[in-house]
Amino acid sequence: MNQKINISKEGIDAGTVTEADDLNYSSDYNTLKYYTSGTVTISGTADPTLTTTVFGSAAHNLGYHPYTVVYCNLEGGAGNRYYPYSLIQAGVVTHRLTATMGTDIVRFIYRLTAGAGTLEGTANFVYKIFRNNLGLS
Repeated sequence: MNQKINISKEGIDAGTVTEADDLNYSSDYNTLKYYTSGTVTISGTADPTLTTTVFGSAAHNLGYHPYTVVYCNLEGGAGNRYYPYSLIQAGVVTHRLTATMGTDIVRFIYRLTAGAGTLEGTANFVYKIFRNNLGLS
């Protein structure tokens, strides 16, 4: 007999339930295992016709590539919207926000390109790291 944990929705018997949609949780299914989270803020300035790249990071030291979720926004941008990555272009001005994940660190990258004048910007990266190993080499 295999043992498992089921937590069913209200009014459903967890001991006899057979439909996954009737469960709030079941140990039969893999789940994300939370590790840590935070926010990294990066500011940069680009001179005319130059590209500036600035970095931030969050160490996890797990020794493998964990499942990671990163959302970013540009301060002063369109409302309080967060995106999984962002490329904002307005004329000759470009803001590019990305993130990369390694076996010990998540690196946040903010690249500014100013076509005319000086460009200043601040990017916020909100991240969640889980203990689930992605198995990447």
